Parts: sequence; C-alpha cells; structure tokens
Amino acid sequence: MISHRHRTTSWPSILLALTLLILPSAAVALADEEQHEPQAWIRLVEDDDSTLHMDVGMRTFEHVSGEGPTITLVGAVHIGARPYYRTLQRMLDNDFDLVLYEGVNPEGTSSTRDAELTQSERADRTRNRIRLVAILLEQVKRETGSYPESLDALAESLANNHRASTWLETARIDAWGNPLNYIPNDDRSAFRLVSHGSDGRPGGRNHAADLDFAQQRPLNPTELGAEPGLQARLARTFRLSFQLEEMDEDGEHWVNSDMSIDEINRRVEAAGGDGSMLFGMLDGSGGMMRLAGAMLSLVEAIPGAAQRGQLMMMEMLSQVDDLESLPGMPGGEALLRVIIRDRNQVVIDDLQSFLSRENPPTRIAVLYGAGHMPDLEQRMLDQLGYRPAEPMRWNTAMRLNLNRAGIPRMEHMMLRAEIMRQLDAARAQETNGSLLR
Repeated sequence: MISHRHRTTSWPSILLALTLLILPSAAVALADEEQHEPQAWIRLVEDDDSTLHMDVGMRTFEHVSGEGPTITLVGAVHIGARPYYRTLQRMLDNDFDLVLYEGVNPEGTSSTRDAELTQSERADRTRNRIRLVAILLEQVKRETGSYPESLDALAESLANNHRASTWLETARIDAWGNPLNYIPNDDRSAFRLVSHGSDGRPGGRNHAADLDFAQQRPLNPTELGAEPGLQARLARTFRLSFQLEEMDEDGEHWVNSDMSIDEINRRVEAAGGDGSMLFGMLDGSGGMMRLAGAMLSLVEAIPGAAQRGQLMMMEMLSQVDDLESLPGMPGGEALLRVIIRDRNQVVIDDLQSFLSRENPPTRIAVLYGAGHMPDLEQRMLDQLGYRPAEPMRWNTAMRLNLNRAGIPRMEHMMLRAEIMRQLDAARAQETNGSLLR
C-alpha cells in the first residue's frame, strides 16, 4: 500500500482529483513515436435555446489491410445522465461480439503471478485477498441476513455476479497457494478468516505466521455498502447517474480489460509517485474523502447548486485536455502515466490476444474513459496496425438548459473563467516548483 506523505492540499488539487474521478485520465502525448493527428473525444455544444450538451466520442477502426475484425473505441465518462448509459448498454449488448471494458479490480487480484513475489509481497497480497473475501461475505450477509456456511456457499450466492465470482475464485486462495480458512460461528452472525502463512500450518513466525482478518482495520462504510462511494455521491449530489450503478457488465461477451488497484499502486510507487490521495477518495479511507464529502454536503444544501455542479463538470471535462502536464495532481506524473499508458497497454495486449485467435470476434468494442482514447488510438496504429475507418460519432452524456436552470450567461462565463484561473494557477505552481528543484 502506498504510504501517505505529508503535503499541503490546494483547491486545484481537489478540482483535478474530482476530475479524475469523473474522467479518470486525460490525453497523454507520446514522446518518441510518430503520431497521427489527435481529435478531441469530448465536445461541449450550446444550442440556440441555451441548452448545453456535453458529447463523448466513439469511433470505428479497421486494419490497414482493410481485412479482419473492426474495433470501435467507445469513450465514456463515469458520471452522466441515465439515458446516456442506457444508450451505451443497448448498443454494446446488441451491436458487438466482444466488449473490453474498463474496471479497476480490487487489491489482491493482480495478474502478476504469486510465484514472482517476495515473501513480504505475498503476505501483503494475502491480506488484500482476505479483506476482499470479507467484503464479499458482508455483501451476502446484507442480502440474506447471515454469513454463508462456507466459501463454496459464498460462491453459489455470487454465481450471478460474474465479476464478484471471478474475484472470489482468486481471493479464496492465499499467495502461497493454500485455501483461506473460513470459520463462521454457530449462528453465522460472525466469522474468522485466516491464512496460515507460507507453511500452511497454524501459528508460525515471520512469513509463516497466521494472517487473520481480525488483525486488520474494520471495513469502512463504503466497503460495507452502507454509504455510496465518492463517485456515486458526486452523481447523486448533481442529480446525475454513476456508470457502475447503471450499466450491466455481466454479459457473456463482456470482458474486463484492466489492472488491479495494488498493481497500479506498485507501479506508481516504483516510479516515485503516490496514488494514496486518489485511491483514498475512491475507497472511502482517506482524509480527502471526508473533505470532499463535506464539500458535497454544502452543495446539496444550496438551492440550484446541483445544476451548477453539472455545469462545472461539463466545463472541466471539456477544458482539461492534458492533466499530465498539470501540478497538484494526486500522485503526480507517475500516477497518470500508469493510469493511462500502462492500463491502455493492458487493453492492447488483450486485443492482440483476441485478434490472434483462429476465429476472432468480428465486431469488437472497447469501453473506456474518453481521456484514454488519444493514447489508445496511437497504440492501435503503432502496435495493431488499425486506423480510423469513419468520422467521430457522438453520444450525449449530459444536457443542461441554462435558462430553465436559472443560470445567467454572465454567471456561466464567470464559472468558465474561474475554472481556467484554477488551471492557470496550477500551471504556475508547477513552474515555480520546477524552478526550486
């Protein structure tokens, strides 16, 4: 887990962190490769009746040979209007043979093989797996009133949830290859969840010592499902919808194509970065989560603030096109490089795997944050030989009539100017920091 470093949190930091939660990444220029002309994947359009709509792009690509499967990049934002997600769901369910989708996996589910880890890293991964199983146990208890009698019974309860079933299949085995020991009490109102360490026997010392869920901090309200996560809270505050609550990714032709939180953290830390602020906001464990929650409570108490929050998000997402160049970002440049480039490479690797099959799917979609798309386009050209086969098509993610919302044009212009001022302040902060280094 990345350590929390002491730092001063500025308003630009909060602004940009919230932007990452809505659109988790931004365009990143590749320094050493020939690039085709990039195109914006988000546009903000105002109609004659003062209706502002934010559109997110999608585009189909074909191999330079003109043969083989087509690949459609479908840009997304994680907070938007409900009809937007319903449109995406129908299209992806009906028009494609394979959908590779973005979805950061929980800690403990990294694709890195357990055998490649040190003993200390195996212990950390095992603790993460124990915690994930505990979260799944709480989910079943919330639905049924008691904990399951065994991990096999837990698996049966999760059978209709493909992602959770996949996580359990991995997490119920510790990083030494031994099954976790799950012991519910007689009335199944409590449980113990233990790994017996490297030797698989009770007791022991060092890496052979028992790892017990009771030794961990209690699950927080977000992990227990008692409170919404920050992204869901943002959506509700601004009277919008959260992608994960609106879209069903359990279809047979839907395949997760992403990294796990611990894998991202490990790569960020190795590069000298820090992901603690961002992921603390996501999992509800960080001080930033409490600060952001307090800010949203204030917003909810102000009449007309929800519509102004929507306007703020639309303006931010349409104007911030290169977050990697800005300061105040939680985790800095290393975090953004991993979040964008490394995760995009996972998508490319998965595409290569499917394209190399004897009978590959003929219509493939990639559903990812719109900010991933410029870099992903370039990788498709360089590594897969795919080029655009059609102009950009657009899906409206948010729509706001400024007149009905009671937002005068002058206020709109002032909000836009304030966002730009914050971004300029962030750039100045970075410039001053560079001079001091």
